[in-house]
Amino acid sequence: MKEHRYFRLASQLSRVPFMAHIDQQTIDELMLKSVILEAGVGEVLLQEGEDEHHFLVLMKGSVEIIRDGEVVATIATSGEILGEQALLNRKRSATVRAKDRVFCLRVDGSFVDSLTEEQRLVYQAELYRFLADVLAQRLDSTSKRLAETERALIEARAASVD
Repeated sequence: MKEHRYFRLASQLSRVPFMAHIDQQTIDELMLKSVILEAGVGEVLLQEGEDEHHFLVLMKGSVEIIRDGEVVATIATSGEILGEQALLNRKRSATVRAKDRVFCLRVDGSFVDSLTEEQRLVYQAELYRFLADVLAQRLDSTSKRLAETERALIEARAASVD
């Protein structure tokens, strides 16, 4: 995996939902403490179980999300956040592996230490609101899949009794 230093990505970062309302000075601070990762097919960007305090913003390419050795999702949308749960509980809940050539912005969570108090509050409010939305969507999706699985199980049991 290759690392590239700072270059201006303002137009791409404005597509990242929680960064859309953050001022340019804060984004510049973020970029100074970040690197662009370039990964080839099959390279691991984040490892399940690792204890780290950074997240990735997918800029180009597609990645597989792997949990307990099984691919559970593919993400190919520019601006998607990867590894954001580590900001809440520090442990990686899944592995992220490049499906093709991938470019990601690696954001070190400690960059907030260099912000003014006002910038920090705005950044954290936007990030945590975004994380709450993502987690709520995932919970809703999981609940729907669980309900479908329970329904299928009940139907299978009923069919086996007949």
